[in-house]
Amino acid sequence: MSPKQAYSRYMRVFVPAMTIYAISVFTAVYLIKNEILASPQSYIVALIPGLAAMTFMWAHFRFIRETDEFHRKVQTEAMMIGIAALMAVAMTWGMMSMFTDFPELPFFYAIPIFYASYGVAAAYLGRKYKASCVLL
Repeated sequence: MSPKQAYSRYMRVFVPAMTIYAISVFTAVYLIKNEILASPQSYIVALIPGLAAMTFMWAHFRFIRETDEFHRKVQTEAMMIGIAALMAVAMTWGMMSMFTDFPELPFFYAIPIFYASYGVAAAYLGRKYKASCVLL
């Protein structure tokens, strides 16, 4: 499969899953914080963003598997940079909050931190290796 075909297939899953994720996060926060739902219902509402996130992560991994070696290398490097950035933030913030009165960072922010750093890394590596914009 060509990188362009793999990217098109990826976006057909990613866009709806990310839309559901974003809408369900804001909806869950609103409904749960304002105590509109009963406790059992809030568990179900809180699971929806997680299921959407698992869907777009699965689509991302499938995209990487379906591309050629070069695009797979660039994507893997970008993911490694994203994971390293997430671990650095988690460790530094965790130490700060453990040993000082620094506020704790909710684990919820792991996905946004990872994907933001991954996105910057993918853009940088795409330019560095003169790769096509299929990487973004």
